[in-house]
Amino acid sequence: MSKNFVITLVVISLIVGFGLGWYFNGAKYQSQIKAVSENLPDVGVVSKTPEVITSISATVKSRDGNALIITVQPSSNPFENWPLERRAVIGEDTELVKRVVKDSAVYEAEKKAYARNPIGQYPGPYEDVPIKADEINAGASIVVESGENIKFAETITPTLIRVLL
Repeated sequence: MSKNFVITLVVISLIVGFGLGWYFNGAKYQSQIKAVSENLPDVGVVSKTPEVITSISATVKSRDGNALIITVQPSSNPFENWPLERRAVIGEDTELVKRVVKDSAVYEAEKKAYARNPIGQYPGPYEDVPIKADEINAGASIVVESGENIKFAETITPTLIRVLL
């Protein structure tokens, strides 16, 4: 027997073996997998959200006296239904700030100072500037922070409202 004949015989045997294995077992398992998957609900990717949420990104829909009516994104978990429209009541203790870009000369000076003495947090290009409640308009993107769990809260008493760029 020649070497080529043996190699050809081994290759044909492997192909026939895989084919018969697929025909007798693989097709059976494929049909079982298909039957099970047809009975499962199509939920897509489910991501677990934290049990406690103390800050949330939102868009200001309107103002109602000392409150902001805000809209938030739905939960990434389809089994959680938190309110998409909420009320953020601005109290006396609520800090209101607007995130702005720092002056470039100030930012460069902070980076150089950090390079000389790298202790603490690296300086960022933004700073928070205090604002008044009437400077927050409909359509503004904000972050609402609270000292309590606001995951399912319809009314929020924020400690901080940050207006984003």
